[in-house]
Amino acid sequence: MAPTTQDVEREELQGANALAALARLKARRVPLDAWREQDWLSPHRVWVEEGVNGLSLVRFTRVGTRRDHPEPGAQNVRSLVTANRFEAQLVKLAVLREISPWRVRIAGTAGGSERWITGARLRPLEVLYDELRPSLRDPVRGEER
Repeated sequence: MAPTTQDVEREELQGANALAALARLKARRVPLDAWREQDWLSPHRVWVEEGVNGLSLVRFTRVGTRRDHPEPGAQNVRSLVTANRFEAQLVKLAVLREISPWRVRIAGTAGGSERWITGARLRPLEVLYDELRPSLRDPVRGEER
């Protein structure tokens, strides 16, 4: 089964919220306390892994947390570190858009709509990240990441 319309709408809303958060940071507006408390402004890792079940998935988390690793048995893991949670969210969304024809939805699992049939063509994460550069300028130094 493919992701539902609600899954895609939720992802697009998350992407819009991430862009709005980055715009807030670019404008040097003070980040929300919740962003600091949840450490969303620190580096985050995005990774893609192929599972032994024939499905691939994309995830992200803050670098160095207990969740900062692939699932047991994962193969061909590719990862990329971004400046913050918002950039990671946008890279993840770019992955999901790119592999959309091969996506499947696994009912009853966390991130059940973020999986796809292994073997779908996916460009390197660095390429997807580079394509986002126009919207990802360093909010502190005004430079591109």
